[in-house]
Amino acid sequence: MKYANIHITNVIKNIDTSKLQNKWISALKDQYTLEEMIVDYPLHFKIHLDQIKELIAK
Repeated sequence: MKYANIHITNVIKNIDTSKLQNKWISALKDQYTLEEMIVDYPLHFKIHLDQIKELIAK
């Protein structure tokens, strides 16, 4: 996990800030800016960690 987090941190640090308002359109037609995705990443990652914890606890 440590090295995955280091990698993601480096990716975020090297994003061209002029691209932060670029949008991604989901299959459901929801739109998210790159900035929103970066801000949401820790919360999204926690969801996956919680799922892993649940699977381990079974």
